[in-house]
Amino acid sequence: MDVLSIILMRSKAVVWMEARPTTWTTYNEILKRCNENPPGDHGCYLPALAAAETLLNRSCHGNCALVLNVLTDGVPSDGREGLEPGSVDALKGYAMGRSNIRDAVARISAKFGRRLTVSVIGMGHLKDPSVVKEVTDVASDHGAMAKFQLPSSNVEGIEEAFGVVATSLTDTKTEMTDVPGGIQRKVRQVVREPKSGIVVPIKTVNPDESVIYEGHEIIRIEYDPNHPKKFRDAIATDSKAYGFAHLIKPFGEGAERLAYRCVDVQEDCKTVAGNRQFVMKTSRFEDADQWKETGERFVKKYALTQNIAKNMAEEFNRRLDEMPRLDPKTPRITFLDCSVLYLTKMGKQKSVIVEPLVLGDFHKWNNNNGFVRSGEEENEIVSVKPQNGWGDCCPIRSDHGPISVTKNELAQAFSHFSYHCSGKKKLICDLQGFFDDEKNIFRLTDPVIHYFNQNMPHTRKNKYGRTNRGKKGIDDFFSTHKCTRLCYMLNRGFKTVDLKAVLQNPDTHQSSPDLVVIDENSTLFNECLLTIPEVCDEDGVILIDD
Repeated sequence: MDVLSIILMRSKAVVWMEARPTTWTTYNEILKRCNENPPGDHGCYLPALAAAETLLNRSCHGNCALVLNVLTDGVPSDGREGLEPGSVDALKGYAMGRSNIRDAVARISAKFGRRLTVSVIGMGHLKDPSVVKEVTDVASDHGAMAKFQLPSSNVEGIEEAFGVVATSLTDTKTEMTDVPGGIQRKVRQVVREPKSGIVVPIKTVNPDESVIYEGHEIIRIEYDPNHPKKFRDAIATDSKAYGFAHLIKPFGEGAERLAYRCVDVQEDCKTVAGNRQFVMKTSRFEDADQWKETGERFVKKYALTQNIAKNMAEEFNRRLDEMPRLDPKTPRITFLDCSVLYLTKMGKQKSVIVEPLVLGDFHKWNNNNGFVRSGEEENEIVSVKPQNGWGDCCPIRSDHGPISVTKNELAQAFSHFSYHCSGKKKLICDLQGFFDDEKNIFRLTDPVIHYFNQNMPHTRKNKYGRTNRGKKGIDDFFSTHKCTRLCYMLNRGFKTVDLKAVLQNPDTHQSSPDLVVIDENSTLFNECLLTIPEVCDEDGVILIDD
Protein backbone atom coordinates (compact mmCIF):
# COMPACT_ATOMS: atom_id res chain seq x y z
CA MET A 1 0.00 0.00 0.00
CA ASP A 2 1.21 3.52 -0.80
CA VAL A 3 1.88 5.76 2.20
CA LEU A 4 2.21 9.52 2.51
CA SER A 5 4.26 11.77 4.79
CA ILE A 6 3.97 15.58 4.89
CA ILE A 7 6.67 17.92 6.19
CA LEU A 8 6.12 21.65 6.74
CA MET A 9 9.05 23.75 5.50
CA ARG A 10 9.66 26.16 8.37
CA SER A 11 12.66 27.37 10.40
CA LYS A 12 12.34 24.02 12.14
CA ALA A 13 10.78 21.31 10.03
CA VAL A 14 7.48 19.90 11.27
CA VAL A 15 6.56 16.31 10.35
CA TRP A 16 2.89 17.06 9.92
CA MET A 17 1.88 13.56 8.87
CA GLU A 18 3.94 10.37 8.77
CA ALA A 19 3.49 7.18 6.74
CA ARG A 20 -0.26 7.47 6.41
CA PRO A 21 -2.07 5.28 3.84
CA THR A 22 -3.34 7.13 0.78
CA THR A 23 -7.03 6.77 1.59
CA TRP A 24 -10.01 9.12 1.70
CA THR A 25 -9.63 9.24 5.48
CA THR A 26 -6.14 10.67 5.08
CA TYR A 27 -7.36 13.11 2.43
CA ASN A 28 -10.10 14.46 4.70
CA GLU A 29 -7.65 14.82 7.55
CA ILE A 30 -5.33 16.86 5.33
CA LEU A 31 -8.20 19.23 4.47
CA LYS A 32 -9.07 19.63 8.13
CA ARG A 33 -5.47 20.36 9.13
CA CYS A 34 -5.05 22.88 6.31
CA ASN A 35 -7.99 24.88 7.65
CA GLU A 36 -6.61 24.75 11.19
CA ASN A 37 -2.94 25.48 10.33
CA PRO A 38 -2.53 28.33 7.84
CA PRO A 39 0.93 28.70 6.26
CA GLY A 40 3.49 30.89 7.97
CA ASP A 41 7.15 31.28 9.04
CA HIS A 42 10.19 31.06 6.74
CA GLY A 43 10.37 28.50 3.96
CA CYS A 44 13.59 26.72 4.89
CA TYR A 45 14.66 23.76 2.79
CA LEU A 46 17.48 22.27 4.87
CA PRO A 47 15.51 21.23 7.98
CA ALA A 48 12.77 19.78 5.77
CA LEU A 49 15.28 17.87 3.63
CA ALA A 50 16.90 16.45 6.77
CA ALA A 51 13.51 15.26 8.03
CA ALA A 52 12.68 13.82 4.59
CA GLU A 53 15.99 11.94 4.47
CA THR A 54 15.21 10.38 7.84
CA LEU A 55 11.83 9.18 6.57
CA LEU A 56 13.27 7.92 3.28
CA ASN A 57 15.97 5.96 5.11
CA ARG A 58 13.23 3.85 6.66
CA SER A 59 12.61 2.54 3.13
CA CYS A 60 16.24 1.77 2.39
CA HIS A 61 15.69 -1.96 1.83
CA GLY A 62 15.59 -1.38 -1.91
CA ASN A 63 12.22 -2.60 -3.15
CA CYS A 64 10.11 0.55 -2.63
CA ALA A 65 9.48 3.26 -5.22
CA LEU A 66 9.87 6.69 -3.60
CA VAL A 67 8.85 10.30 -4.29
CA LEU A 68 10.20 13.46 -2.67
CA ASN A 69 7.77 16.18 -3.73
CA VAL A 70 8.62 19.81 -2.87
CA LEU A 71 5.80 22.37 -3.01
CA THR A 72 7.20 25.90 -2.86
CA ASP A 73 6.05 29.44 -3.61
CA GLY A 74 9.41 31.15 -3.27
CA VAL A 75 13.18 30.85 -3.06
CA PRO A 76 14.75 29.23 0.03
CA SER A 77 15.05 31.25 3.24
CA ASP A 78 18.01 29.16 4.47
CA GLY A 79 20.97 31.21 5.68
CA ARG A 80 19.24 34.58 5.74
CA GLU A 81 16.60 34.28 8.45
CA GLY A 82 16.60 37.36 10.67
CA LEU A 83 19.10 39.23 8.47
CA GLU A 84 18.51 42.53 6.70
CA PRO A 85 17.32 41.77 3.15
CA GLY A 86 19.98 42.65 0.62
CA SER A 87 22.76 43.04 3.20
CA VAL A 88 26.18 41.48 2.70
CA ASP A 89 25.55 38.99 5.49
CA ALA A 90 22.18 38.03 4.01
CA LEU A 91 23.72 37.48 0.55
CA LYS A 92 26.56 35.38 1.98
CA GLY A 93 24.15 33.37 4.09
CA TYR A 94 21.86 32.85 1.12
CA ALA A 95 24.75 31.56 -1.04
CA MET A 96 25.85 29.21 1.73
CA GLY A 97 22.27 28.02 2.21
CA ARG A 98 21.89 27.20 -1.49
CA SER A 99 25.19 25.30 -1.45
CA ASN A 100 24.07 23.26 1.55
CA ILE A 101 20.73 22.53 -0.12
CA ARG A 102 22.52 21.21 -3.21
CA ASP A 103 24.70 19.00 -1.03
CA ALA A 104 21.66 17.60 0.80
CA VAL A 105 19.78 16.87 -2.43
CA ALA A 106 22.92 15.28 -3.94
CA ARG A 107 23.39 13.02 -0.90
CA ILE A 108 19.76 11.85 -0.93
CA SER A 109 19.67 11.32 -4.71
CA ALA A 110 23.00 9.47 -4.80
CA LYS A 111 21.75 7.04 -2.18
CA PHE A 112 18.35 6.16 -3.65
CA GLY A 113 19.03 6.73 -7.35
CA ARG A 114 16.43 5.97 -9.95
CA ARG A 115 13.84 4.53 -7.58
CA LEU A 116 13.47 8.05 -6.13
CA THR A 117 11.62 10.79 -8.01
CA VAL A 118 12.55 14.30 -6.84
CA SER A 119 9.74 16.64 -7.85
CA VAL A 120 9.57 20.41 -7.42
CA ILE A 121 6.24 22.11 -8.08
CA GLY A 122 6.42 25.91 -8.09
CA MET A 123 3.25 27.42 -6.71
CA GLY A 124 2.18 30.96 -7.56
CA HIS A 125 4.55 33.34 -9.33
CA LEU A 126 8.18 32.54 -8.57
CA LYS A 127 10.52 35.51 -9.02
CA ASP A 128 13.48 33.33 -9.98
CA PRO A 129 12.48 29.74 -10.94
CA SER A 130 16.11 28.83 -11.68
CA VAL A 131 16.89 28.90 -7.97
CA VAL A 132 14.47 26.10 -7.13
CA LYS A 133 15.01 24.31 -10.44
CA GLU A 134 18.60 23.59 -9.43
CA VAL A 135 17.18 21.16 -6.88
CA THR A 136 15.95 18.90 -9.68
CA ASP A 137 19.12 19.51 -11.74
CA VAL A 138 21.27 18.26 -8.87
CA ALA A 139 18.92 15.33 -8.26
CA SER A 140 19.11 14.25 -11.90
CA ASP A 141 22.91 14.56 -11.96
CA HIS A 142 23.14 12.20 -8.97
CA GLY A 143 20.86 9.52 -10.38
CA ALA A 144 17.33 10.33 -9.22
CA MET A 145 14.38 10.84 -11.54
CA ALA A 146 13.66 14.59 -11.54
CA LYS A 147 10.57 16.65 -12.36
CA PHE A 148 10.37 20.47 -12.27
CA GLN A 149 6.98 22.03 -12.96
CA LEU A 150 5.44 25.51 -12.90
CA PRO A 151 1.72 24.79 -13.22
CA SER A 152 -0.93 27.43 -13.70
CA SER A 153 -2.44 28.65 -10.43
CA ASN A 154 -5.74 26.83 -10.74
CA VAL A 155 -7.14 23.46 -9.80
CA GLU A 156 -6.62 21.98 -13.26
CA GLY A 157 -2.97 23.04 -13.44
CA ILE A 158 -2.10 21.71 -10.00
CA GLU A 159 -4.00 18.49 -10.67
CA GLU A 160 -2.03 17.98 -13.87
CA ALA A 161 1.27 18.57 -12.03
CA PHE A 162 0.45 15.95 -9.40
CA GLY A 163 -0.63 13.62 -12.21
CA VAL A 164 2.86 13.84 -13.71
CA VAL A 165 4.39 12.87 -10.36
CA ALA A 166 1.92 9.99 -9.93
CA THR A 167 2.80 8.69 -13.40
CA SER A 168 6.50 8.76 -12.57
CA LEU A 169 5.82 6.78 -9.40
CA THR A 170 3.80 4.21 -11.34
CA ASP A 171 6.55 3.86 -13.95
CA THR A 172 9.12 3.28 -11.21
CA LYS A 173 6.95 0.59 -9.62
CA THR A 174 6.50 -1.10 -12.99
CA GLU A 175 10.21 -1.31 -13.80
CA MET A 176 10.91 -2.71 -10.32
CA THR A 177 8.29 -5.45 -10.65
CA ASP A 178 9.17 -8.98 -11.70
CA VAL A 179 6.70 -9.61 -14.53
CA PRO A 180 6.07 -13.36 -14.08
CA GLY A 181 5.72 -13.25 -10.29
CA GLY A 182 4.46 -9.71 -9.72
CA ILE A 183 7.02 -9.28 -6.91
CA GLN A 184 8.86 -6.03 -6.25
CA ARG A 185 12.55 -6.60 -6.99
CA LYS A 186 15.22 -5.26 -4.67
CA VAL A 187 17.57 -2.64 -6.07
CA ARG A 188 21.24 -2.85 -5.13
CA GLN A 189 22.21 -0.46 -2.35
CA VAL A 190 24.96 1.68 -3.84
CA VAL A 191 25.97 5.33 -3.71
CA ARG A 192 26.15 6.96 -7.13
CA GLU A 193 28.71 9.41 -8.46
CA PRO A 194 27.45 12.47 -10.40
CA LYS A 195 27.01 12.00 -14.13
CA SER A 196 28.82 15.30 -14.71
CA GLY A 197 31.99 13.70 -13.30
CA ILE A 198 32.51 11.33 -16.22
CA VAL A 199 33.98 14.10 -18.39
CA VAL A 200 37.16 13.81 -16.28
CA PRO A 201 38.98 10.65 -17.47
CA ILE A 202 40.52 8.13 -15.09
CA LYS A 203 44.28 8.63 -15.36
CA THR A 204 45.50 6.71 -12.31
CA VAL A 205 43.49 4.06 -10.48
CA ASN A 206 42.88 4.85 -6.82
CA PRO A 207 42.49 1.58 -4.88
CA ASP A 208 40.31 3.34 -2.29
CA GLU A 209 37.77 4.28 -4.98
CA SER A 210 38.04 1.25 -7.24
CA VAL A 211 37.82 -2.53 -7.40
CA ILE A 212 40.92 -3.93 -9.14
CA TYR A 213 41.25 -7.33 -10.82
CA GLU A 214 44.55 -8.88 -11.88
CA GLY A 215 45.01 -10.85 -15.09
CA HIS A 216 44.35 -14.29 -13.58
CA GLU A 217 41.04 -13.00 -12.13
CA ILE A 218 39.63 -12.05 -15.56
CA ILE A 219 38.05 -14.02 -18.40
CA ARG A 220 37.02 -12.03 -21.49
CA ILE A 221 34.58 -13.26 -24.12
CA GLU A 222 32.62 -11.62 -26.93
CA TYR A 223 29.73 -12.48 -29.22
CA ASP A 224 30.85 -14.51 -32.24
CA PRO A 225 29.20 -13.02 -35.37
CA ASN A 226 30.03 -16.19 -37.33
CA HIS A 227 28.21 -18.52 -34.95
CA PRO A 228 24.78 -17.25 -33.89
CA LYS A 229 24.20 -17.23 -30.12
CA LYS A 230 27.76 -18.39 -29.40
CA PHE A 231 30.68 -16.56 -27.81
CA ARG A 232 34.44 -16.62 -28.35
CA ASP A 233 37.52 -15.55 -26.39
CA ALA A 234 38.29 -11.84 -26.50
CA ILE A 235 41.43 -9.84 -25.86
CA ALA A 236 41.95 -6.43 -24.25
CA THR A 237 42.03 -3.43 -26.56
CA ASP A 238 45.58 -2.43 -25.52
CA SER A 239 48.67 -4.63 -25.65
CA LYS A 240 49.87 -3.36 -22.24
CA ALA A 241 46.64 -4.34 -20.51
CA TYR A 242 47.15 -6.74 -17.61
CA GLY A 243 44.21 -6.17 -15.28
CA PHE A 244 40.90 -4.40 -15.04
CA ALA A 245 39.52 -1.80 -12.61
CA HIS A 246 36.12 -0.19 -12.11
CA LEU A 247 35.00 2.57 -9.78
CA ILE A 248 32.99 1.57 -6.72
CA LYS A 249 30.29 4.16 -7.43
CA PRO A 250 28.11 3.86 -10.56
CA PHE A 251 27.47 7.00 -12.58
CA GLY A 252 24.41 5.78 -14.45
CA GLU A 253 21.30 3.75 -13.77
CA GLY A 254 18.66 2.46 -16.16
CA ALA A 255 15.56 0.37 -15.69
CA GLU A 256 17.69 -2.80 -15.70
CA ARG A 257 21.34 -1.87 -15.29
CA LEU A 258 23.89 0.09 -13.29
CA ALA A 259 26.80 1.67 -15.20
CA TYR A 260 30.31 2.13 -13.78
CA ARG A 261 33.38 3.77 -15.28
CA CYS A 262 36.21 1.31 -15.85
CA VAL A 263 39.63 0.95 -17.48
CA ASP A 264 42.23 -1.65 -18.39
CA VAL A 265 45.34 -1.36 -16.20
CA GLN A 266 49.01 -2.26 -16.58
CA GLU A 267 50.92 -4.69 -14.36
CA ASP A 268 51.26 -2.21 -11.49
CA CYS A 269 47.43 -2.23 -11.33
CA LYS A 270 47.44 1.58 -11.11
CA THR A 271 48.52 2.89 -14.52
CA VAL A 272 45.78 2.97 -17.14
CA ALA A 273 46.59 0.89 -20.22
CA GLY A 274 45.99 2.91 -23.37
CA ASN A 275 43.79 5.96 -23.61
CA ARG A 276 40.36 4.35 -23.87
CA GLN A 277 37.77 4.59 -21.11
CA PHE A 278 34.97 2.03 -20.77
CA VAL A 279 31.60 1.48 -19.14
CA MET A 280 30.89 -1.62 -17.05
CA LYS A 281 27.24 -2.63 -16.75
CA THR A 282 25.71 -4.97 -14.21
CA SER A 283 22.19 -5.85 -13.22
CA ARG A 284 20.49 -3.18 -11.12
CA PHE A 285 18.83 -5.82 -8.97
CA GLU A 286 20.25 -7.97 -6.20
CA ASP A 287 18.53 -11.16 -7.34
CA ALA A 288 20.89 -11.35 -10.33
CA ASP A 289 23.61 -12.38 -7.85
CA GLN A 290 21.54 -15.15 -6.28
CA TRP A 291 23.15 -17.69 -8.59
CA LYS A 292 26.19 -17.34 -10.82
CA GLU A 293 24.18 -18.59 -13.80
CA THR A 294 21.57 -15.84 -13.37
CA GLY A 295 24.14 -13.08 -13.78
CA GLU A 296 25.76 -14.94 -16.66
CA ARG A 297 22.45 -15.28 -18.50
CA PHE A 298 21.81 -11.60 -17.94
CA VAL A 299 25.04 -10.36 -19.53
CA LYS A 300 24.99 -12.87 -22.38
CA LYS A 301 21.44 -11.93 -23.25
CA TYR A 302 22.48 -8.27 -23.21
CA ALA A 303 25.40 -8.96 -25.56
CA LEU A 304 23.20 -11.04 -27.86
CA THR A 305 20.49 -8.36 -27.99
CA GLN A 306 22.98 -5.60 -28.74
CA ASN A 307 24.62 -7.61 -31.51
CA ILE A 308 21.27 -8.45 -33.10
CA ALA A 309 20.50 -4.73 -33.08
CA LYS A 310 23.91 -3.96 -34.58
CA ASN A 311 23.35 -6.44 -37.43
CA MET A 312 19.94 -4.90 -38.05
CA ALA A 313 21.48 -1.42 -38.13
CA GLU A 314 23.99 -2.56 -40.75
CA GLU A 315 21.14 -3.83 -42.93
CA PHE A 316 19.25 -0.57 -42.33
CA ASN A 317 22.28 1.47 -43.39
CA ARG A 318 22.68 -0.68 -46.50
CA ARG A 319 19.09 0.11 -47.44
CA LEU A 320 19.74 3.81 -46.95
CA ASP A 321 22.84 3.59 -49.17
CA GLU A 322 20.71 2.16 -51.97
CA MET A 323 18.19 5.03 -51.96
CA PRO A 324 19.19 7.35 -54.82
CA ARG A 325 16.96 10.25 -53.72
CA LEU A 326 17.91 10.17 -50.05
CA ASP A 327 19.53 13.33 -48.72
CA PRO A 328 23.28 12.53 -48.62
CA LYS A 329 23.48 14.16 -45.18
CA THR A 330 21.16 11.54 -43.69
CA PRO A 331 22.84 9.99 -40.60
CA ARG A 332 23.55 6.30 -40.17
CA ILE A 333 22.97 4.10 -37.11
CA THR A 334 25.25 1.77 -35.20
CA PHE A 335 25.29 0.06 -31.81
CA LEU A 336 28.33 -0.05 -29.55
CA ASP A 337 30.52 -3.15 -29.45
CA CYS A 338 30.40 -4.94 -26.13
CA SER A 339 32.14 -7.85 -24.42
CA VAL A 340 31.46 -10.04 -21.40
CA LEU A 341 33.91 -10.23 -18.51
CA TYR A 342 33.96 -12.84 -15.74
CA LEU A 343 35.59 -11.20 -12.74
CA THR A 344 36.71 -13.26 -9.72
CA LYS A 345 37.67 -11.81 -6.35
CA MET A 346 38.19 -13.88 -3.19
CA GLY A 347 36.54 -16.91 -4.78
CA LYS A 348 33.40 -15.02 -5.83
CA GLN A 349 32.71 -14.53 -9.51
CA LYS A 350 30.49 -11.97 -11.20
CA SER A 351 29.59 -11.45 -14.86
CA VAL A 352 29.59 -7.95 -16.37
CA ILE A 353 29.18 -6.18 -19.69
CA VAL A 354 31.90 -3.79 -20.90
CA GLU A 355 31.55 -1.33 -23.77
CA PRO A 356 33.31 1.92 -24.83
CA LEU A 357 32.55 5.11 -22.91
CA VAL A 358 31.08 7.72 -25.25
CA LEU A 359 31.04 11.31 -24.06
CA GLY A 360 28.34 13.74 -25.11
CA ASP A 361 24.67 14.44 -24.58
CA PHE A 362 22.76 11.23 -23.90
CA HIS A 363 19.38 11.05 -25.66
CA LYS A 364 16.49 8.61 -25.77
CA TRP A 365 14.60 8.58 -29.07
CA ASN A 366 11.94 6.06 -28.03
CA ASN A 367 11.38 3.49 -25.29
CA ASN A 368 9.81 0.07 -24.86
CA ASN A 369 6.25 1.19 -24.05
CA GLY A 370 5.33 3.57 -26.86
CA PHE A 371 7.15 6.79 -25.93
CA VAL A 372 8.47 8.71 -28.94
CA ARG A 373 10.77 11.69 -28.57
CA SER A 374 9.37 14.93 -29.95
CA GLY A 375 10.73 18.43 -30.43
CA GLU A 376 12.11 18.27 -33.97
CA GLU A 377 10.20 19.54 -36.96
CA GLU A 378 8.54 16.60 -38.67
CA ASN A 379 8.28 15.95 -42.38
CA GLU A 380 5.41 14.42 -44.35
CA ILE A 381 3.38 12.02 -42.22
CA VAL A 382 1.75 8.88 -43.60
CA SER A 383 -1.08 7.02 -41.88
CA VAL A 384 0.05 3.90 -40.03
CA LYS A 385 -3.41 2.56 -39.22
CA PRO A 386 -3.10 -1.23 -39.59
CA GLN A 387 -4.68 -2.83 -42.63
CA ASN A 388 -3.15 -6.29 -42.68
CA GLY A 389 -1.67 -6.02 -39.22
CA TRP A 390 0.65 -3.59 -37.46
CA GLY A 391 3.44 -1.98 -39.41
CA ASP A 392 1.83 -1.91 -42.85
CA CYS A 393 2.31 1.59 -44.27
CA CYS A 394 -0.54 2.98 -46.33
CA PRO A 395 0.78 3.88 -49.81
CA ILE A 396 1.53 7.57 -50.24
CA ARG A 397 0.35 9.56 -53.22
CA SER A 398 3.82 10.07 -54.59
CA ASP A 399 7.25 8.79 -53.70
CA HIS A 400 9.04 11.13 -56.11
CA GLY A 401 11.36 13.91 -55.10
CA PRO A 402 14.20 14.11 -52.57
CA ILE A 403 13.81 12.38 -49.22
CA SER A 404 15.01 14.16 -46.09
CA VAL A 405 14.31 13.20 -42.50
CA THR A 406 15.09 14.54 -39.05
CA LYS A 407 17.21 12.55 -36.60
CA ASN A 408 14.11 11.65 -34.63
CA GLU A 409 12.27 10.40 -37.72
CA LEU A 410 15.28 8.30 -38.74
CA ALA A 411 15.35 6.62 -35.33
CA GLN A 412 11.64 5.80 -35.47
CA ALA A 413 12.02 4.53 -39.05
CA PHE A 414 14.74 2.15 -37.87
CA SER A 415 12.44 0.64 -35.24
CA HIS A 416 9.70 0.22 -37.86
CA PHE A 417 12.20 -1.29 -40.32
CA SER A 418 13.39 -3.85 -37.75
CA TYR A 419 9.84 -5.20 -37.54
CA HIS A 420 9.61 -5.87 -41.27
CA CYS A 421 13.20 -7.05 -41.66
CA SER A 422 12.66 -9.72 -39.00
CA GLY A 423 9.54 -11.12 -40.64
CA LYS A 424 7.27 -9.13 -38.27
CA LYS A 425 8.67 -10.96 -35.25
CA LYS A 426 11.13 -8.54 -33.68
CA LEU A 427 10.89 -4.83 -33.08
CA ILE A 428 14.00 -3.03 -31.85
CA CYS A 429 13.27 0.03 -29.73
CA ASP A 430 14.34 1.86 -26.58
CA LEU A 431 16.81 3.63 -28.86
CA GLN A 432 19.18 5.57 -26.64
CA GLY A 433 22.72 6.82 -26.78
CA PHE A 434 24.69 9.58 -28.42
CA PHE A 435 24.76 11.36 -31.74
CA ASP A 436 28.26 11.78 -33.17
CA ASP A 437 28.12 15.10 -35.06
CA GLU A 438 31.61 14.66 -36.48
CA LYS A 439 30.87 11.25 -38.02
CA ASN A 440 27.13 11.95 -38.54
CA ILE A 441 26.10 8.70 -36.88
CA PHE A 442 23.94 7.47 -34.00
CA ARG A 443 25.96 5.50 -31.43
CA LEU A 444 23.33 3.56 -29.55
CA THR A 445 23.38 1.17 -26.63
CA ASP A 446 21.16 -1.04 -24.49
CA PRO A 447 18.28 -1.61 -26.95
CA VAL A 448 15.10 -3.58 -26.32
CA ILE A 449 13.82 -6.30 -28.64
CA HIS A 450 10.10 -7.02 -28.49
CA TYR A 451 9.55 -10.53 -29.86
CA PHE A 452 6.29 -12.12 -30.94
CA ASN A 453 5.77 -14.91 -33.47
CA GLN A 454 2.17 -15.07 -34.68
CA ASN A 455 2.71 -18.70 -35.75
CA MET A 456 3.96 -19.59 -32.27
CA PRO A 457 1.99 -17.27 -29.93
CA HIS A 458 3.02 -19.21 -26.83
CA THR A 459 6.74 -18.54 -27.27
CA ARG A 460 8.36 -18.14 -23.86
CA LYS A 461 8.36 -14.65 -22.44
CA ASN A 462 11.51 -12.59 -21.81
CA LYS A 463 13.26 -14.20 -24.77
CA TYR A 464 15.37 -11.06 -25.05
CA GLY A 465 15.32 -10.00 -21.40
CA ARG A 466 12.79 -8.56 -18.96
CA THR A 467 12.23 -5.48 -21.11
CA ASN A 468 10.92 -7.64 -23.98
CA ARG A 469 7.17 -7.04 -23.82
CA GLY A 470 6.26 -9.18 -26.80
CA LYS A 471 3.08 -8.38 -28.70
CA LYS A 472 2.09 -5.70 -26.18
CA GLY A 473 5.35 -3.86 -26.76
CA ILE A 474 4.96 -4.03 -30.54
CA ASP A 475 1.37 -2.80 -30.28
CA ASP A 476 2.42 0.09 -28.05
CA PHE A 477 5.09 1.18 -30.52
CA PHE A 478 2.73 1.29 -33.48
CA SER A 479 -0.02 2.96 -31.46
CA THR A 480 2.14 6.10 -31.26
CA HIS A 481 4.36 5.72 -34.34
CA LYS A 482 3.82 8.05 -37.30
CA CYS A 483 5.21 6.82 -40.58
CA THR A 484 7.15 9.18 -42.83
CA ARG A 485 7.96 8.64 -46.48
CA LEU A 486 11.20 6.98 -45.36
CA CYS A 487 9.24 4.23 -43.61
CA TYR A 488 7.33 3.53 -46.79
CA MET A 489 10.44 3.50 -48.96
CA LEU A 490 12.31 1.22 -46.55
CA ASN A 491 9.61 -1.36 -45.95
CA ARG A 492 7.70 -1.70 -49.22
CA GLY A 493 10.01 -4.38 -50.67
CA PHE A 494 9.66 -7.13 -48.10
CA LYS A 495 7.97 -10.48 -48.66
CA THR A 496 7.66 -13.17 -46.01
CA VAL A 497 8.37 -16.74 -47.08
CA ASP A 498 7.69 -19.80 -44.91
CA LEU A 499 10.98 -21.68 -45.21
CA LYS A 500 9.77 -24.76 -43.35
CA ALA A 501 6.83 -25.12 -45.73
CA VAL A 502 9.19 -24.82 -48.69
CA LEU A 503 11.52 -27.46 -47.31
CA GLN A 504 8.61 -29.82 -46.69
CA ASN A 505 7.16 -29.28 -50.21
CA PRO A 506 10.06 -28.24 -52.46
CA ASP A 507 8.29 -29.08 -55.74
CA THR A 508 5.58 -26.53 -55.01
CA HIS A 509 8.05 -23.67 -54.71
CA GLN A 510 10.76 -24.45 -57.27
CA SER A 511 9.35 -21.93 -59.77
CA SER A 512 9.62 -18.98 -57.38
CA PRO A 513 12.14 -16.46 -58.77
CA ASP A 514 12.76 -15.13 -55.25
CA LEU A 515 13.74 -18.40 -53.63
CA VAL A 516 16.52 -20.95 -53.76
CA VAL A 517 15.36 -24.20 -52.19
CA ILE A 518 17.96 -25.93 -50.01
CA ASP A 519 18.07 -28.99 -47.83
CA GLU A 520 17.51 -28.17 -44.16
CA ASN A 521 20.39 -30.48 -43.21
CA SER A 522 22.77 -29.16 -45.83
CA THR A 523 25.86 -27.06 -45.25
CA LEU A 524 24.33 -24.30 -47.40
CA PHE A 525 21.33 -24.04 -45.07
CA ASN A 526 23.64 -23.60 -42.07
CA GLU A 527 25.68 -21.05 -43.99
CA CYS A 528 22.50 -19.07 -44.62
CA LEU A 529 21.78 -19.06 -40.93
CA LEU A 530 25.29 -17.77 -40.25
CA THR A 531 25.22 -15.19 -43.03
CA ILE A 532 21.82 -13.69 -42.24
CA PRO A 533 20.94 -14.85 -38.69
CA GLU A 534 18.37 -12.12 -38.25
CA VAL A 535 16.74 -12.55 -41.65
CA CYS A 536 16.55 -16.31 -41.40
CA ASP A 537 15.83 -17.12 -37.77
CA GLU A 538 15.01 -20.18 -35.71
CA ASP A 539 11.36 -19.92 -36.69
CA GLY A 540 12.11 -20.80 -40.29
CA VAL A 541 11.29 -17.54 -42.02
CA ILE A 542 13.44 -15.82 -44.60
CA LEU A 543 12.81 -12.44 -46.12
CA ILE A 544 13.18 -11.79 -49.81
CA ASP A 545 13.63 -8.23 -51.01
CA ASP A 546 11.93 -7.86 -54.37
